[in-house]
Amino acid sequence: MFNLDIKSGTTALKQGAETETWGVNGNFLGPTIRARRGEEIAFSVYNGLDEGTSIHWHGMHLPAVMDGGPHQEVEPGGDWTPQWTLNQPAATLWYHPHPHGRTAHHVYKGLAGMFIIDDEESEALPCPPPTASTTSPSSSRTATSTATTSSRTAAPS
Repeated sequence: MFNLDIKSGTTALKQGAETETWGVNGNFLGPTIRARRGEEIAFSVYNGLDEGTSIHWHGMHLPAVMDGGPHQEVEPGGDWTPQWTLNQPAATLWYHPHPHGRTAHHVYKGLAGMFIIDDEESEALPCPPPTASTTSPSSSRTATSTATTSSRTAAPS
């Protein structure tokens, strides 16, 4: 299971100035998640913000109840545990919040990350191997994070 903690923080977007930001498992943006077609994946999404939000798996083929759209907002302090079997060809996707009428604001604050799906065809291509900063159900699934107040990580529990 991947643990994704949504939290607020600050990030130096330019030298000498801190900006209030939001992130997943850190202060700004989220870890890259990597999985293989056919794998069963599960998440524990925790909302550490002072307002409701969600995580929507943009471009993912999945059951509607796992989509994370505006109808599935996670209240402050709440958890959401979507799971599904990856059943689509290799793709480079992203995840982001999708609360009704507030999606842009939440993304501008920094809530977004990449989701890479591999399959037999993509693995046969002459591409460099994944880096250690991506998380994958078939590897050690460690992700770098600047989070200092949370013991949860993008690694499985």
